[in-house]
Amino acid sequence: MTSRERLLAAIRHQEPDRVPVSPRIGAFLNEYYGHAGWMYELKAAQEFGFDPLVFLGSPYPNYVRQWHASYDDLEDVRVQLSTERHPTYTLIRRRIDTPAGPLSDCVRQYKGGIGYGSSPNPHWEERLVKEETDLERLAYLLPTPTKAAFEPVAEMADVVGNRGLIQVTIESAIDHRAGWAYELVDMMVAAYEKPAFLRALLNLFHRYCLAETRCALEAGVPIIFTPWYFASMSAGWSPKLYQEWFLPLIKEQADLIHDLGGLLHFYDDGKCMAILPWLREVGVDIISTLAPPPVGDVDLKAAKDLVGDRICLNGNIDLIYVIKMGRPEQIREAVRQAIVDAAPGGGLILGTSDSIRDTEPENVRAYFQAARDYGVYGRLGRK
Repeated sequence: MTSRERLLAAIRHQEPDRVPVSPRIGAFLNEYYGHAGWMYELKAAQEFGFDPLVFLGSPYPNYVRQWHASYDDLEDVRVQLSTERHPTYTLIRRRIDTPAGPLSDCVRQYKGGIGYGSSPNPHWEERLVKEETDLERLAYLLPTPTKAAFEPVAEMADVVGNRGLIQVTIESAIDHRAGWAYELVDMMVAAYEKPAFLRALLNLFHRYCLAETRCALEAGVPIIFTPWYFASMSAGWSPKLYQEWFLPLIKEQADLIHDLGGLLHFYDDGKCMAILPWLREVGVDIISTLAPPPVGDVDLKAAKDLVGDRICLNGNIDLIYVIKMGRPEQIREAVRQAIVDAAPGGGLILGTSDSIRDTEPENVRAYFQAARDYGVYGRLGRK
């Protein structure tokens, strides 16, 4: 089978020739080749022997998170940007003048590799949203999506061909949107003290997420990849708040995607055992990354029993304590056990708990070799 056929069979809960293996690998590609992106993902797939779910981005910038964008497609918006360079970080101040009034924010963008991680998240001194009146101004940072803008992205399916499957990232209402425009902890407080404000904030970005999703699918994109880790149990949200605030949004997007013939790839790289049954009911098609303890809480065999007949499971192998820090034989055993636990009947794409990084190539090769050795249907788990 080709990689494309193998991935589609797994997603459809059929047994392919072998378990497809498609880890998050962008950070490793940057380290190994000096570049990432779809061309290098296909190059690595040939060198290492895996089945790429190729990540492509939306053609529309996210102006909440992209400070140094051109802003050319925003009408009647003027942006003033200033930067101060310090030994360990760059301080970025931004003032955005909109027809409804000004917005401003200030962020510390730390350098990688100095104690804040290889690609550290920014640290805000001031968020874009301070009060409800800012939401009207924030709307001016959302350019209107069109089907035409997504057509070149969808055409990448022909370029990738049988070497893999393309998917387009459409960020959820909270991930890098509401959750970066407004402090996440303050959002949790607002769920109790200012629910109307929180609903308006999430709704602003959710409507935009749906508009992007519709345009992408109408252009021919087959899979929508939507991250929800800002709403994770690991971020501090309770199951009750998750059900009330986020599950209806996930369902609305899933319904739209299915109505237009697509698939929803849901992403949460934290604890998610509690939400798996709910994701099954709202119609999620693929879920990543199913992180095991201690970083997450996923028991892969239990997850298979809970949702494996309806949701394709993608991920699970611990990128830190197994792939990065483990010995090749430990990596092989973790891969073998995951295949035994979740591969029967299809519905498993072997992946990782997050993007492989800072890892010796020999460990990466051991991971892929184990997937090929143990993942053959008819003799799963046996070399």
